[in-house]
Amino acid sequence: MSSSNHDKAQPTQVDRLAPLAVGESALDQKLNRHLGYFSGTMMNVGQIIGTGIFSNPALILQNCGSGGMMLILWIIGAIFAACGVWSYLELGTMLPRSGGEKEYLAYQFPNPKHLVSFVFLITIGVFGRGSGIAQGATVFGNNIIYAIGGPTYTSPWGARGFAVFCVTFWIILNIISAKWAIKFNNFFTVLKIALLILLIGVGFAGLAGSLPDQPNLRENFSFNNTNTNAGSYANAIYYVIFAYGGWYNLNYVLDELKDPIKNLPRCAVSALSLTTLLYLLANIAYLAVLPISVIESSNLTVAANLFNKPSGASSARRFYQCSSGCRHSGYLPYDRFFAATHSKLHTPINSLALLYVISLIFMLAPPPGSVFQFIIAFAGYGSYFFAALSVIGLLLLRRWEPHNNRPIRVPIACFYTMVFVFIPPTKKPADYPYYLPYLLSIVLGILSIGLWYIKMIKNDGLGNSYNTEIRDAGRQELYQDVFDGQHDNIKRAENGTHVVFEHTNKS
Repeated sequence: MSSSNHDKAQPTQVDRLAPLAVGESALDQKLNRHLGYFSGTMMNVGQIIGTGIFSNPALILQNCGSGGMMLILWIIGAIFAACGVWSYLELGTMLPRSGGEKEYLAYQFPNPKHLVSFVFLITIGVFGRGSGIAQGATVFGNNIIYAIGGPTYTSPWGARGFAVFCVTFWIILNIISAKWAIKFNNFFTVLKIALLILLIGVGFAGLAGSLPDQPNLRENFSFNNTNTNAGSYANAIYYVIFAYGGWYNLNYVLDELKDPIKNLPRCAVSALSLTTLLYLLANIAYLAVLPISVIESSNLTVAANLFNKPSGASSARRFYQCSSGCRHSGYLPYDRFFAATHSKLHTPINSLALLYVISLIFMLAPPPGSVFQFIIAFAGYGSYFFAALSVIGLLLLRRWEPHNNRPIRVPIACFYTMVFVFIPPTKKPADYPYYLPYLLSIVLGILSIGLWYIKMIKNDGLGNSYNTEIRDAGRQELYQDVFDGQHDNIKRAENGTHVVFEHTNKS
């Protein structure tokens, strides 16, 4: 059978997708599909439920002014997240490769030489991921300090010390065993859900009048003192959207998900539905137990204040699933060094070490007390910008490649996150100009263009990449691994040393 017949048997997008690794060495080892429905759902839930719900209500309330408006903003945030999930389900099932936006942008905007995808990988895939880990660890450190000394005790550098310990522990765990890292992720995701359920239970006790020092519930759930400044709402919705961040996490590790075209939609919808319900109930619990003034002044320890009401201080942990995303693309300097996996541990030690260093920089460089807000602004805007760009590319692909296999088709797209940060807030940070993290994100993107020119133009990064070396075999592996099982009318035939595929017509 001819190679042209082989090409026709594959979905058209396979020829432009990054190939799957096909070897057994440290560089080209194929990842095992070990994530099922439960683990995939827990990976998304674990990424969504983190510092946001335990810390952001204070920052949201500071900007919107009233409990009633805060609840409405959480509902609006869920709607924005649902629009994102739907768009990424179409992208993930049409282009089922690990890497998320890195893969989508490379497919949508391949010229000049994957520039858009390259800038995304540097600013978000490397620096954004490192800053996200630092942000979660920072809240962990602040809650440990709260547990040690109570609501009146503060120690910015003590909190940073605990944050460094947190990141070090999780990086070492991911280095030692990816399988145990997944198990720990599942365990702590269940633990976080249990904490939220406990928090919600405390809230119902407050609604029933069973707790001491009951706040004025009518006042807490009212719209009194609601802010009318557009900039403050832009700031507030930013914190809400950040708290829902993580709904896209599984798109980054699709190479490890069993039957991704079937399981990605199931996992993503289940995860967002569960977290939306828990988030709304958790915010009702805050308002049912704590006075508005206490929530506003809690900063990063609002959940600790709630648990302090009936049962003493507590701390909430934040675990960030670290993934190296899509490797072998030829983007990074020393890409083969960072793409290599340990021969015995089967984990990307070099990539994790780089991630660790970047996380430490973000934890220790910003002014004490401002790390959390700075990181949210820095990492958030770049992430939302490229997410919106991916959705724009999705709409363009419908015109450019209308015959692509699309198991899911999204009817609506939302681009609010591209413009909201240009509205200045009324309550600006005290330690730095409010626009500084956004400006640094843009500057980093511009500097990435210079790195792109050196790596991709002068040194022909794409032509010399591992993906180019294994393109034909890797794309056939991708077809067999992902698409073959989706079509009942495809049968295999063997021609020499190559496995090829043939369509059978059904009358």
